[in-house]
Amino acid sequence: MTKEEILAEIDSISHFLKNAPMPKEGGVLAERLTNLCAFHARCPEIVADAEYILNSAKAEASNSPEIDYKVWNATRVKNFIESKVLTEQKIFRYADRLNATIVHSIDAVRSQLSYLKSLND
Repeated sequence: MTKEEILAEIDSISHFLKNAPMPKEGGVLAERLTNLCAFHARCPEIVADAEYILNSAKAEASNSPEIDYKVWNATRVKNFIESKVLTEQKIFRYADRLNATIVHSIDAVRSQLSYLKSLND
């Protein structure tokens, strides 16, 4: 996946999480849980691809002719490389945090389903 494709997919998932109201009906909650599980199944690949793109960008930045390894200390080189991969770092963190949000959302929906079930018992 390209970083644009990753960003489009995680934006889509984020939109679902932010804009879908939390229903109170069991069937709708079960459908939401199914969607969340599908997103969660996609996240490892998305996070891995984002990390690969980040590491590739860091490798490319480390080969920059702007870096003078004879003069620059390690901290300056590290800061230079990080400054060149800000977009890739943002996408990786976004994907990783989205994965955690999905896990917590799944737990919340399961709790709601359990509560609804207890009301019917």
